[in-house]
Amino acid sequence: MRWINPKHELPVIASAVLAGAVISAIALPPTMQALSVSQRVAIVVPVNFALPACAMAIGLVFPLKRSCLIGTVALFFAFWMVRALYRDPAIWAWTPKEVLSFTSPILVVSMLVSCIFSLVAAAGAKALGRQVGRPPEPWLCRACGYDLRGAAGATCPECGHLGGG
Repeated sequence: MRWINPKHELPVIASAVLAGAVISAIALPPTMQALSVSQRVAIVVPVNFALPACAMAIGLVFPLKRSCLIGTVALFFAFWMVRALYRDPAIWAWTPKEVLSFTSPILVVSMLVSCIFSLVAAAGAKALGRQVGRPPEPWLCRACGYDLRGAAGATCPECGHLGGG
């Protein structure tokens, strides 16, 4: 069993935001024109491959449902925000209609599917033995948590669990 410190949740989510911003910046028109890549490919590859791969990485690195969902939404929000700022940097002038015009339905669907991918990756990581939290103390009963340091025998006196700790 591999235990992951719960304090690493915020850095994982911050890394997701950074990854979304970097992927979006790479996919902006000036970069793609310099690389001679069409605008369609510049959107299809990040939205359908790079962002879902990052979402799955979140689930593998930090297998906690809350972190998977928050990290994936933050990843896509950062991607969307960089693209929206490129189109119109005057955030204070954005109207709801403009915000919706910046948002592609494909991006929303990809985000939802990526949330599912992230949760599946987290379940796989847990099945392989990755857990978030502190490992159980060896002197505690695995069934009820009773402190067995002074107990005699192999049975927990509180719940009767065989093997004690």
